[in-house]
Amino acid sequence: MNLLPETSKFVNPTYRPRLRRWDAAKYLGDVHGIQIAAATLAKLASIGGGPAITYFSKIPLYALSDLDAWALSKLHAPIWSTAETLVPYDLGDDPEP
Repeated sequence: MNLLPETSKFVNPTYRPRLRRWDAAKYLGDVHGIQIAAATLAKLASIGGGPAITYFSKIPLYALSDLDAWALSKLHAPIWSTAETLVPYDLGDDPEP
């Protein structure tokens, strides 16, 4: 079972295995429904936490497989109530009353 979305809808006849930052942001929105600005990808490239990047000289390039992996790592299982949301941090032992 393939969990990755169909990328052929996005890729044009001149297939590009790596995208510039602006196109990477568009790809994430079109394929994964994740609306993210190119500027946010630039900030994540600076501080960490974004998709993997390769460079051609000074030009940042994002591989489609790295964008897919990053998007899937940021999503969690569907929930049916806000009471089911995941706690992102370990809060340790319950405090005593």
